[in-house]
Amino acid sequence: MPAVEIERRALNEKNKGNEAYKASEYKTASLHYTHSLRLQQNNAIVYANRGMCYLKLKQYRQALADCTAAIQIDDGYTKAYLRRGIAHRRLSQHAQALKDLDVVLAREPGNKEAAEHRRCSAIELEKADAELREAKASAAAAA
Repeated sequence: MPAVEIERRALNEKNKGNEAYKASEYKTASLHYTHSLRLQQNNAIVYANRGMCYLKLKQYRQALADCTAAIQIDDGYTKAYLRRGIAHRRLSQHAQALKDLDVVLAREPGNKEAAEHRRCSAIELEKADAELREAKASAAAAA
């Protein structure tokens, strides 16, 4: 198949994915994005879009993998960092979430979604640290 035809089909699948996403059909959208990626593997936007579908479907590990792939292809694609930061947060990987969200906020200081996720991750990280300190103190007292 000629390269132009492969590119046309990949774009067509991406567009079908976008339409399904707009209709809140996240599973269908992710399948279209997968078809697009089979035709053209180096598209950061399609990886990040499929990652967003996985976030909506609460499949956070898949979202993390897709957003990481998008960043590997194009580390200037800020949405991929945002979505990966959200996936890290949902997986309780708060330190990694903060790193990704800080990248977003350095590039887009007014990004309210990133700021809110960063605020929540910072609180959740502090809470986890406090619980760990308490557990260590209890173990030390019991010994």
